[in-house]
Amino acid sequence: MEEGKEDEEKVEERFQEQKQSKEEEMSASEMRGIDPECINLIDAINRIPGLYTISSCCGHGRHPFTIFFKVDSGLDFPILLYHIDR
Repeated sequence: MEEGKEDEEKVEERFQEQKQSKEEEMSASEMRGIDPECINLIDAINRIPGLYTISSCCGHGRHPFTIFFKVDSGLDFPILLYHIDR
């Protein structure tokens, strides 16, 4: 297997493990719908070509604000970083 492909699979596996861990921390009621506090940021991320959100949680005062997203290409990611660094 190519080294780049292997690294990509490891990143995906780590992402899925972290996502599952966060989902297990949240109750079923917290996982329904989009928290109003997350909507603007989710909308902004989803407007960037090549990025899309998968799940989110405002934390409800008990957990950190969390948004999971995927990037189609590493070339798309700097756009998000530019806007976060402002």
